[in-house]
Amino acid sequence: MTTGAYQNILRALQPEGPSYSSYGVSVRKTLYRSFFVLFVVTIGLWFWMGGVVNPRLQKWGHMVPSSSSSRPSTSTGKLSDILWPVLPADKKAPWVHANHVMLKSFLHCIERSDCHMNQTKVVLLESMHFRFELEGMNSGEQIWARSTTQALRNMGYTFLYTSNLPQTLQFYQMFPNYVKIIVTDNADDCFRDGYCSLSADNPAGIPPWKMFTFSYWAPPANPLGDHWTLAPENYDQLGIGHNTYLGYSIESACRMQPFIPHLERENQAYILAKYMFFFTAEQERAWTPAIYDAATEVTGVQYVLGAFNHSDTWQGTPELPSNHINFGKINQSMFLDKLSRTRVLIGLGNPATSPTPYDALCLGVPFINPIGRWDANNPSDKSAWISQHAALQSLDPPYVYNVRSGDLDGFVEAVKGALSHPIESYVPEDMRMSSVERRLGAILEKDWEHEATFQAHDSH
Repeated sequence: MTTGAYQNILRALQPEGPSYSSYGVSVRKTLYRSFFVLFVVTIGLWFWMGGVVNPRLQKWGHMVPSSSSSRPSTSTGKLSDILWPVLPADKKAPWVHANHVMLKSFLHCIERSDCHMNQTKVVLLESMHFRFELEGMNSGEQIWARSTTQALRNMGYTFLYTSNLPQTLQFYQMFPNYVKIIVTDNADDCFRDGYCSLSADNPAGIPPWKMFTFSYWAPPANPLGDHWTLAPENYDQLGIGHNTYLGYSIESACRMQPFIPHLERENQAYILAKYMFFFTAEQERAWTPAIYDAATEVTGVQYVLGAFNHSDTWQGTPELPSNHINFGKINQSMFLDKLSRTRVLIGLGNPATSPTPYDALCLGVPFINPIGRWDANNPSDKSAWISQHAALQSLDPPYVYNVRSGDLDGFVEAVKGALSHPIESYVPEDMRMSSVERRLGAILEKDWEHEATFQAHDSH
């Protein structure tokens, strides 16, 4: 974060003389009063709905709605049943149903004073990838989002989906003291909105230090800097960034797929290519058809892939191996099944930092990782490499075969090595769900207000 940005935040939080800390106290008092008023109004609504004020509504308590009805049942007399009835799942907006289930459980435990560990700690998920994941999408961002919600669920946190910043602000203002963090795609929008971000003129706004950006890539993407930018990979360890490493796990999806014994697998190699234009010369592909065919001539390997035309705007003609099968566009379940029956996964150079090589290793499939750039004077210097999957280039055979792009002999030897040295299921320690939970728990329990204060004053 720039010095100017820190100064702007300090200016917003420190108007007309009061200290940063004293302002924070006044804001909290204001929020506490607001929450108390909301609580009183809600209790009044509860009595009204229960028939204390209007006896005619008491007959609702004897109604038993059908499974398809969205009318709330108040037979339990619980506020959670009145305010958040569990609506039928909606394929167009599955997060609405998920929110009702979560809110009902959240309020119910508060009513009964039996909340389990972390249940009264709320995470708001505004990033679109969390909603897309519920719709069944499976890009790298959605796989990361799915892992994050699984970790939150495993640790007992309450998490709610929001579809835009206004809705996020409304949720936050309902229970500000319970919200730990908000995960968004673009925190800038809130920072620039006088009604969204906390300031002297907007004491009910969202504190900047609770806004975290969900970003797949290494550059910082949050006005507060890299510490408030969540990352799927340990870019700090890779030397290409300092974003907060959250990471993800593919264990759950992988373990649902049966492990195919190597003797029962076909002599096939899966090419990691979602789109056909990855096979064009214009995309700086790592391997030409001649290189693929050379490996087939030596090993007899057949190539399989699941690629399709993404659009009509790309240029060039896709050039594929002579001996290949293209399944076209396939769903995630079929993809994992096809991958599990092969003996090696081959990277093309794109897409970068894909979760697929982790899937492959978990399924007992080695990965050929193309190196796009290297030090010509010292080709083995990994610190100078730019590969398709930087996080896996530290591994060596039999798990990962790092091969320079265009190297025919190196490619053939890598295919031979992968076919002759099968591996068992392998999941890097950082990719295990237990590791994700540990890192996520540390993020959620850290005092980010103190961190923001320290950085702001240090920069100032």
